[in-house]
Amino acid sequence: MIVGTIALIAMLFGGGLDYFFIDNLEKGVKEYVIEKERKKEILADLKISKKLMDNYNKERKGRYKAFEKLNISSETSKEDLIVFFNGLYKERVEYQEEMVNERLAVLKIINTDEWVSIMEFSTNSLEKQIEKEQKKLEKNKDKGKGVIPFVKTSKAITKNVLNSEKQQILLAGLGTMINRIEELTIETETMNVNENALLTDQNAAKEELLELGNSLNEIRRLVFDELIDFHILVKENTDMTEWEKVMKEFNKELSITAN
Repeated sequence: MIVGTIALIAMLFGGGLDYFFIDNLEKGVKEYVIEKERKKEILADLKISKKLMDNYNKERKGRYKAFEKLNISSETSKEDLIVFFNGLYKERVEYQEEMVNERLAVLKIINTDEWVSIMEFSTNSLEKQIEKEQKKLEKNKDKGKGVIPFVKTSKAITKNVLNSEKQQILLAGLGTMINRIEELTIETETMNVNENALLTDQNAAKEELLELGNSLNEIRRLVFDELIDFHILVKENTDMTEWEKVMKEFNKELSITAN
């Protein structure tokens, strides 16, 4: 499930490969697939899928560290960032195909009645998860936490960029980036794993699933564009001292989203 600006940016650098599997599928299989040998076969396939996801998520830390170095350097060009993000895109497409193949292998072993029961179990579990997340968001809101993304970056701009005109340009640019990412977040909400008709269709074709994955990849690309634009905007409107202070805070807040 994707919740807000922070989670959408987190999706860029890792995670999300379980997207093609409904929530709590393994628990549903254990509960509703009665035939022991077939259950064993399904769980073995799910174990392979989990290993693929775990390996990908281990690699994401290295990818993010590479991005941090690029993003903090004033010598990094727009082309450098584009090349980096294109590499992430290519890698993710390859993993997505692997995960779709794993989904198809698992779902073909599950019979229709079992799938209906597993879907109901998964939907109920997801509803409880959403309720829990919502309570946490409300609790953080009451405490004044997690309400405004990149608030420290905004403060760094106000405090350290002395030229008032450039300060306003950067604050406006930061606001534009946040608003655009929030707009893209709304688009992802229609792709919730347990609410999207294609993802809940046991017989969904590989081509359809890959096309849906590409739709998410396009949203990722648009978010990348926003990060690139902000990087360049800060570079063009700060001196070296201002750059370091602003981008240091921006990288810190990005690192929170990516972990």
